Amino acid sequence: LEGYLAPDHPVQGIITEHVARLAGIDTDAVGVAVDGCGAPTFVVPLLAAARSIACFASPRRARELEEAVARVAAAWKAHPHLIAGPARIDTVVMEQTAAPVLSKGGAEGVNVVADLESDTTFVVKCVDGNPRGSDAFTVALLERYGSATAAEADRIRAALGIGTIRDRADQVVGRVEAVLPEPS
Repeated sequence: LEGYLAPDHPVQGIITEHVARLAGIDTDAVGVAVDGCGAPTFVVPLLAAARSIACFASPRRARELEEAVARVAAAWKAHPHLIAGPARIDTVVMEQTAAPVLSKGGAEGVNVVADLESDTTFVVKCVDGNPRGSDAFTVALLERYGSATAAEADRIRAALGIGTIRDRADQVVGRVEAVLPEPS
């Protein structure tokens, strides 16, 4: 498996096929970039990302990949510290919620969430790429849809410093608040 991190390695081709299958798109529509750890990361449209995360909430959606997706979802939930590390939204959300929630932050202010109990999934993208807005919105959605209690949402916000904007002298100079539309 030497060189498996190279985007043109056969292992990456298989992974790309699986990403496309879970996203419900052609392999040609899957973009590839490199993240901070050097591994290829995959770029898909937001709706395709939502389809993918929905497979982890309900692995039967993954059809022939059901067993593998179920194993990944179980490992993801069991080891949140391996998803991103301390003080990262994905890890903190999974550690602080009693609900069986999978969460993964991505590049440029993207967060995906799946509640395994309610089968609720969502993708958040902050247009300017700043996680300050997408993280606040993600926590607000977790609370709105019952994946986090008010107390859990407050603990997540506190752990991540969501909501408070400080200047270089550590003085509070503003707030970020998620304003969700009224449910229809």
